[in-house]
Amino acid sequence: MLMKAITTTILLAASAGCAGPTQVLVSQRYAGERVARYTIEPTGQSTEATGALYNLRVRLCGVEDNGSDTQCQDSMVLENVQPRSVY
Repeated sequence: MLMKAITTTILLAASAGCAGPTQVLVSQRYAGERVARYTIEPTGQSTEATGALYNLRVRLCGVEDNGSDTQCQDSMVLENVQPRSVY
């Protein structure tokens, strides 16, 4: 039983390392048949004065009639910013 718990913990820790950075949706706007989604993600950097720093990205996608995204393009908007300066 203990060995199974240890194995499970190791597998979960390893799979967490494979995941990309956490992205938080800040805004989503539709314009005709396109959608713009603004997200922030932690940079892993921080200072005592500012706290944690984030990158702001925008993803532009076409929207199909069934609601699925097509032809998405990602762009970096701002790097190393405080979250409260974005929204």
